[in-house]
Amino acid sequence: MHCDHIHLKSKGGMDDEINLITSCKDCNLGKRDKILKNPKRLDVKLEIDNLKEAESQIKQYYKYLKKLADYQKDNPIVDLICDTWNEQSDNYQLTDVGKKDIKKMLKNNTAEDIIESIKIAWLNNNINTDKKWVYMCGVLRQLKLKRDNPEKAKEIENKNKLYFNLINYWKNQGRGTGYIKEYMLRRWIDIYSESEIKKAMDMADGYWSELKDLLE
Repeated sequence: MHCDHIHLKSKGGMDDEINLITSCKDCNLGKRDKILKNPKRLDVKLEIDNLKEAESQIKQYYKYLKKLADYQKDNPIVDLICDTWNEQSDNYQLTDVGKKDIKKMLKNNTAEDIIESIKIAWLNNNINTDKKWVYMCGVLRQLKLKRDNPEKAKEIENKNKLYFNLINYWKNQGRGTGYIKEYMLRRWIDIYSESEIKKAMDMADGYWSELKDLLE
């Protein structure tokens, strides 16, 4: 048996399987350079049917993608979360960028967790308005961590409570000046006990530079 080209290779035919048939030696050599008019390829019809089916599936898939995009654009869950933010913040409304971020959050978080994080953020009077969003994102990460790693979540929660406790303790110092830097205070929390930091704050008497010298 010979491997015979339906559309001759010398006339531009390819070596693709769909352009090949098997024929006996005499048939193949006897036709010389003629193109086969009616090759008996039963699998050609199958190939065409498969291509039509694939084309139909692709069209359906793109329709699905369009519906999904439209749903995400007008997702009622996103609207609900944004409405919660606006209500809790007394109409400190989210920007379009904020709405897009909400959509991204929904990929890895539940709507319930996001809404709870928003409420926690706006109920915390220790957080300035311009920092509520960042704080809310931190709360959301903490809620997710509680499910994934409860022990680690508890450790971080205790450190955060200590941090805000020390911030308030510093604010209540009698006099002095200086804004306490968050990253430095968090580093001190990893090094010193609560009592040691408060003792240093008392000794600094409200002066940031003095507190830094004592603890550094």
